[in-house]
Amino acid sequence: MKNQPIRMSKPISRRAALAGIGGAGALSVAGAALAPGLAAAAPSPAKTTAAAGTDQLFLSFFAAKSAHSPDRTMAFFDQANTTYTDGTLGWQFPTWAALKALFEQYMPQWPPAARSYPTRILGGENGAAVFFTNTPEEFGHEIRGIAAADIRDGKFVRWVDYWDGRHFGVAATESLRVPAAMFPADFGESKVGQLVPATLGQTVAELSGSLARGDAQAATAVFAEDGVLEDLTLHIEVVGRQSVAGYLGRALAHLPYGQGAGVRHIVGGDGGGAYEWVNSAGPVPRGVSAVELNAAGQVTRLSSIWDGSLVQPTWLAQQTALTTEQ
Repeated sequence: MKNQPIRMSKPISRRAALAGIGGAGALSVAGAALAPGLAAAAPSPAKTTAAAGTDQLFLSFFAAKSAHSPDRTMAFFDQANTTYTDGTLGWQFPTWAALKALFEQYMPQWPPAARSYPTRILGGENGAAVFFTNTPEEFGHEIRGIAAADIRDGKFVRWVDYWDGRHFGVAATESLRVPAAMFPADFGESKVGQLVPATLGQTVAELSGSLARGDAQAATAVFAEDGVLEDLTLHIEVVGRQSVAGYLGRALAHLPYGQGAGVRHIVGGDGGGAYEWVNSAGPVPRGVSAVELNAAGQVTRLSSIWDGSLVQPTWLAQQTALTTEQ
């Protein structure tokens, strides 16, 4: 890794980023890898279905980043088995040492005003979905995303960030994103395996399978009566099973996590988590959907995020228009 300084409080070019880490590595710009933390304590999550220990693990992790301490931050990752991937940019750190080297080089340079914090945590002792926010002081643009994290014996072994590049800024995202052919085929899931409760796994299988088949009614049947479908990239929220059914009937053929999508990996606990999806035939090839469950295993909220910078504004407007009930 070259030691030329990069001031990360402003957007950087892909050339500068890759020069700083070497051709095979990657520089994160989202929740896990390059978040410098808070000048003060991070706000508590607005929502959590995680067990107390899991909840505290993430809060402590973000607090360590707030202190700009590479050693404290890396203490949350498994030294023998760590993979971090930015699912929007296609950048990856395949080892604990590579990620630690990055923190050691850049963490001391972050401005005190930069903040990164969780707003929702859904999961259990083996993994969770974490909604996070990075303020503009970190990267020159705000990032709001969802991370899928695998946990083994109280340590992070896999962390993948997903966020909307259009919210970050199309030009900035395009300058950082690696070419499609350079995206890693594996986001570390083959190294860690999948450990999720049976109820979560079954619900995700029923929901994702129905969406992939284009079966709006079957997908809607997985929702609770007052369930909510939220698309963070489209900035929409559809409330209630009747409205969800109508929306999916109109939109399912076009949604990136709809027809043709397959599950990459699932993380979470009894109260929910997330499933990462891929769709080589869709308008966007990858993303993540967070799932909140009630005691019966029904979906009370489905929140999806994907890279909106990969599609045109006119296409986004057309999809948003499909929320209008008829």
